[in-house]
Amino acid sequence: EFQKEMNLELVSMANKYGWPMVYATDAHYACREDFDYHDSFTNLQRETYHHPPSLWIQGEEGIRKSLGYLPQSRVDEAIENSGLIAETLM
Repeated sequence: EFQKEMNLELVSMANKYGWPMVYATDAHYACREDFDYHDSFTNLQRETYHHPPSLWIQGEEGIRKSLGYLPQSRVDEAIENSGLIAETLM
């Protein structure tokens, strides 16, 4: 819920100031199936905080679903701009 509130505020600020949108996420592993490995590894490090099982690199469908509460045009822009950044890094 907190993240949704923050994202809505970021979209509002981007609209107000004309900032371009980009999608970014806190990813700790590549695929959803890798959660158990990640969780085991962090347990070996004796961390007291356990990460939620949602820190993988999401595909476009997952991104659109998780950001479905935002204006579609801004989600489209964020995905497109993220792709442009990825292309320049390759």
